[in-house]
Amino acid sequence: MLQNETICQQLRLKNIQPFSAKNAVEAMRLLLSGYNVDVILLDIFLPTYAGYDLISILKSDERFSTILVVGLAAYREKDMLSEILDLGADDFIYKPYNINEFFARVRANIRVSKLIKRLKEASEKDYLTGIYNRRTFFHFLENLSVLSIRENKPLSFVILDIDHFKKINDTYGHDVGDFVLKKFAEIVLKMTRRSDVFGRYGGEEFCLALPNTDIYGACLLANKIRSTIAQTIMTFKNEKIISFNVTISAGVSEFSKGMSIDELIKIADNNLYLAKKNGRNCVYPLLESLPQKNLKGF
Repeated sequence: MLQNETICQQLRLKNIQPFSAKNAVEAMRLLLSGYNVDVILLDIFLPTYAGYDLISILKSDERFSTILVVGLAAYREKDMLSEILDLGADDFIYKPYNINEFFARVRANIRVSKLIKRLKEASEKDYLTGIYNRRTFFHFLENLSVLSIRENKPLSFVILDIDHFKKINDTYGHDVGDFVLKKFAEIVLKMTRRSDVFGRYGGEEFCLALPNTDIYGACLLANKIRSTIAQTIMTFKNEKIISFNVTISAGVSEFSKGMSIDELIKIADNNLYLAKKNGRNCVYPLLESLPQKNLKGF
């Protein structure tokens, strides 16, 4: 514990903000609560769980894939180095350490971690709107479908499409079209929960994965989004100010055991087609056609 406090104090003196954990369980609790961590300095001999147990857990969970792990151990334990590195540790520092080398190693690993985060975000996010791209979205959807079956909880899928988007581009130009896409994504993000997954399906189509939400709750949310978008005045300022309204249509489906992701998407896509066919600016299935079940969160 004294070593922990000493290291934290040394890091603060170098303008590096540390988060301290007494054991592996407390460390996991901090990580799961959302702390932004670049590097973990990990003593391989921890109370309750050994450090290498924590390394195995961290390196098997993609949520922590950008966090680098630096092992700390006494020189007499150097025979454990290969084992720790095989488990996934990114670097190793022997105790007692040279303070200048210590800070150099920490800073180097922080730089690498930040670079990995930027590269990961670039590979996962849509370049224009900043939300998940199609590939990443469907990776999450696959995982949520497995979780839905295991926990016997509902999962819904929504396709959202901006009506007459080609006309917006043709009338005002692609700069205005890009503005509409970014504004739309910004509005939807504010209306969804942290547990929901929002992505760009392609072009002017977007998609939502809604865990613990049945089709009624999903249609209710989609209608709230539709109504909010319809009431939002899109104001684009450039050489001249352009103001206009847009509408969206949506198709919704609910996942069930034995259903493939392709089937889930096809049902939502067919419902989107019905929404377009019946005048746009609406959500299918219609709310009045569905039994009211789970409204939690909406």
